[in-house]
Amino acid sequence: MNFCYETDRLLLKILSADSAPETLRFLLSNREGFERYDGEQPDNYYTKRYQETVLTYEFNLTMKNRYFRYWLFEKTDPSKIIGTVSIQRIERGVFQTCSIGYKMDADYRQRGYMAEALRFLTYLIFADLHLHRIEAYVKPENTASICLLKKIGFREEGIAYQSIYINGNWEDHLRFSLISDR
Repeated sequence: MNFCYETDRLLLKILSADSAPETLRFLLSNREGFERYDGEQPDNYYTKRYQETVLTYEFNLTMKNRYFRYWLFEKTDPSKIIGTVSIQRIERGVFQTCSIGYKMDADYRQRGYMAEALRFLTYLIFADLHLHRIEAYVKPENTASICLLKKIGFREEGIAYQSIYINGNWEDHLRFSLISDR
């Protein structure tokens, strides 16, 4: 895996701790929308120091091929983060699977950027990581995310009951999968 990839309109970069101010700006400007799906974060989450710690931790996991977070930038403005995609819960052995997560700045939605990023990410997962299956979990009311996953070929498998703890509650999520054709 590389630390920077290009698609038609995007740069996908793995960032180190020195990018904490940019990641913090991205998270703060989208806090309300992200917390609706990720849950409320502790107050220190929205500090430069906390983000430096997270970026360092994620970078170390990347070096071990255990986790990958790519931060999205428009090629025309490579200084502003507009989204993020991640490969998480990588399981080898008989499973050869992972799950993905993603977030998009509210001002950059409905432009096809996330579909472009996820198509590329799924290519990386199958071609470079040689995994067989990708899973994604979505709150049932998140129709935009459901449409996005279906658009890029994910299939809805059903409900993962009380699968994710958000804002003090265990919440149901729809489970989607994409299977490698290799």
